[in-house]
Amino acid sequence: MINIDKTLDELCALIEELEEKKQLDNLDDLLASNNEVQSLINDFEKAKERYYEVSKYSSHHPDFKEVSHQLIDAKEKMFDHELIKRYKEVENKLSIMTLRLNKQLKDIIPGEKKTCH
Repeated sequence: MINIDKTLDELCALIEELEEKKQLDNLDDLLASNNEVQSLINDFEKAKERYYEVSKYSSHHPDFKEVSHQLIDAKEKMFDHELIKRYKEVENKLSIMTLRLNKQLKDIIPGEKKTCH
């Protein structure tokens, strides 16, 4: 009989050894130590916070349009940075792998198929 805990631990160890996982960890360190990136992230977070404050009143708030544009600009600047682009690419690859693994596990585990009504 297979020890499921041991098998899951082995699977997790394999995932930790994936090149994409190593790249993501490396990029995470680079992002954390890059002042320019941290400034872009901080600007985006501030713009997002301001947007949420203003969006409570929707277009009735006098600054809604300006704050909306500031959020869009901050987000575009942040996602245009090469390190952030690369991070998101690798993160997406890992996410797709996770989704595929989840689907494969779901397909092999017996159980009642649920459908949406």
